[in-house]
Amino acid sequence: MLFISMILLGAVIGFVGAGGAGVTITLLTVGFGVPIHTALAVALASMTFTMLSRRLQPFQGT
Repeated sequence: MLFISMILLGAVIGFVGAGGAGVTITLLTVGFGVPIHTALAVALASMTFTMLSRRLQPFQGT
């Protein structure tokens, strides 16, 4: 259930252009009872992966 919710949340945020970290942390803590420190770590890891993939894109020749 958590995985499906996060996929749907990512799709909605992608279409709307909202800030994903705040919505993700809220959904994890309020909706699924995940501790706040864990929710923050998940949001930070997600942002780090996104940032790294974007920074490495010029080196791929596209």
